[in-house]
Amino acid sequence: MSISLATHIKTSRHGIFYFRMSVPVPLRQVMGKSELLYSLHTRDPAKAKRLAYTLTSQTLALFEKMAYDPHRLNPFDSSTFPTSADAGSLRPYELKLGIGGAIEIKTDSAEDHRRAMEALALMKSLPQATAPAPQPHYIREPQPEQTITISKALVSWAATLTNAKTRKNFTSFVNRFIALNGDVEVHKIRGMDVVTWKAELLKTLAPVTVDTRLQALQSLLTWCLLHNYLSDLKPLVTKGKFAVVDKEEREKQTKGAERFRIEDLNKIFNPSAYAIFTTKNTGLKSDARHWIPLIGLYTGMRLEEIGQLTKDDIKNIGGVDIIDVNRNGGKQLKTAAAVRAIPIHQTLLDMGFLEYVKGLESKSLWPELKRTANGFGNPVSKAFIRHLEDVGVRKDGKDRAMVFHSLRDTFNNVCETSSGITPEVRYTLMGHGQGVNEKSYLEPKAIQRLKTQGIDLLRYVETVGAETHSLVL
Repeated sequence: MSISLATHIKTSRHGIFYFRMSVPVPLRQVMGKSELLYSLHTRDPAKAKRLAYTLTSQTLALFEKMAYDPHRLNPFDSSTFPTSADAGSLRPYELKLGIGGAIEIKTDSAEDHRRAMEALALMKSLPQATAPAPQPHYIREPQPEQTITISKALVSWAATLTNAKTRKNFTSFVNRFIALNGDVEVHKIRGMDVVTWKAELLKTLAPVTVDTRLQALQSLLTWCLLHNYLSDLKPLVTKGKFAVVDKEEREKQTKGAERFRIEDLNKIFNPSAYAIFTTKNTGLKSDARHWIPLIGLYTGMRLEEIGQLTKDDIKNIGGVDIIDVNRNGGKQLKTAAAVRAIPIHQTLLDMGFLEYVKGLESKSLWPELKRTANGFGNPVSKAFIRHLEDVGVRKDGKDRAMVFHSLRDTFNNVCETSSGITPEVRYTLMGHGQGVNEKSYLEPKAIQRLKTQGIDLLRYVETVGAETHSLVL
């Protein structure tokens, strides 16, 4: 007989597969959540299915370990009998005590019947009582099968994080927790330790920022739970959760960058104002400041993708000038789908971008930029924000959603609303697709399609009432 296992898979709007499983009702208070949700870090359906099967097996085994112990049954209290883990799982047996000691057994499988008989044999071996015995605790006391310090757990857990920036940030967050509470064994962490750390963070950080630190710690401890270094998370949950702010407030505070209107773009790229931006503080023209925002506007590339470009990344394939976004030379990209070829817009060509590239003596397109802990683009990002304030697009620092990334969101919106640009082409240009074959994405036919059905159709035009506004450079 074949058995079909549920994979418990969901997909994000970016095509990333996630493992999702409901926590059994009796265990929700202990674990501090009603469901488990973990990124599988892949867009490959077959790989996601394999990983989800493994996680399903491990998680069900964890639930069974936490919720079922036949040797702690109280035969006079049916509430201590094993119960269904959730509505979608196999229903355990039921034992009902009737009048005069009659026992009714209901099972759904041979395995359930075996467990029921085991429990029945145990009940018969117990002495009769005239009054209900004290009800035992439903969940086992925390007794991890093995121990590990926070720092050692951190190394193993961090190795599972595929995004380099996330791995670096989360490691830093947890190390700050260690600095405050010591590098103790994970099962010795107490709720008060979390409360103390949370209070310290709130002295200098916004609540939504504190949440990211707490989420890092929670992710580490959940990993420890699944690997038997912890028996449960209940002692560590404060007020039923790790988070400081609720979901609705967090979404409000962490909304993405806000796209620019045509009116904003004309202020940003006004020739005289833009000239001041490119020379501000030095008196000399900054090529990075001049070209990087323009490239962001006409390609939708992320700041760091532009900041790490080299001369070798500017190519002509099949008669089309392109920017090759790749991982060559140790470059870091956000996702696998970020590897792509973007045809260079005619506006950039007319402004002399290729001539600038040919005239460079260095390998990097931006020799003035040096890699820091925040990557190459941080100086340009800060200068661009000051420029937005100078031209009145970002007023007194209050419009925090107006940042360099707004250029990417603006490009995406224009592609979405431009006639003729299909969602598939837009996703490829944005690097939001299912990932590409890194050996074939530079094929002339594919590049020609992105040019004629994508970049060539890009128009920065906006209709407001009866008036039509266009970008003027």
